[in-house]
Parts: sequence; C-alpha cells; structure tokens
Amino acid sequence: MRAVGVELRLARLSRGMTLAQVADKLPSGIRVPTLSGYETGTKGFQVGRMVEICEAIGVSAPTLLEAAIHRAGLGLAAVGVVIDLRSVVEGASRDLGPLRQWARRKLEDNADAVTMVEPAMIREMAGFCGMSVPTMAAALERFAPA
Repeated sequence: MRAVGVELRLARLSRGMTLAQVADKLPSGIRVPTLSGYETGTKGFQVGRMVEICEAIGVSAPTLLEAAIHRAGLGLAAVGVVIDLRSVVEGASRDLGPLRQWARRKLEDNADAVTMVEPAMIREMAGFCGMSVPTMAAALERFAPA
C-alpha cells in the first residue's frame, strides 16, 4: 500500500492540490489526517477508496495502480497477465512453441478463450520455452485481449 500512497501523493502534488482540497472533494467525508495516512502508508484502504481519491485528484485509478506496481518493483511476472488463447495459437513465434501447444490444448478442453496466467504458470512457461521469467511475461503481454 505504501507504493499506492506515494503515487497518490505525487498525483496530488503534480496537480497543485493540498490534502484539504482533496478532502473537500470526497463524498465520503474522509478528513486530512486519514488522507495523510493513506499517502504515507501508515493507513490501509480499500480499492473503492483509492478510486474515490483518484477521481477527486483527477487521475485514472488504473494508471495510478500501474505506476504503484512498478514503484514497488513488481511486474507482470509477479502479478500475472490476462491473455487471449486464440491469439497465442494464431500468433506465437517458433520460440514459443510450448506456449502455443498449451493454448491449443486449453481451447480444445473448452477453456475460456481469455484466461489469467498466474505468476507460478509464467515461471513454468519460461522454463519450458528457455526464457527468463520477465521475458516470458513480456511475451505473454503481447497476447492480451483487445
């Protein structure tokens, strides 16, 4: 949560807003000390609260969350990636042969075409394809649904 708080603070400051100005825009009535705790990471909060604060600041919640994930040193390999199995079957390069076979089998087993590849699976796929885990995560990202 600390990384999210840092990103909230940076977004607020980049828009020239004070904590009091943000608090005044929040329909939930959150007060300045609570907002300060969110930004410093001393107070936790739910996703709905983050979205509310992002709207008050004028920043996209998904964009802010993505920046926080990167700030925390996490990447797709740590959080997983959503892919379209049909895209994998149709567009995987030769070096991703095992990935293509896996996607084809999943589709034959009537799996949903769009699926989440969890971090453990990314690590296994990287081993099968002879790639590093970050390289595999980046390769999988190319198959994100449109």
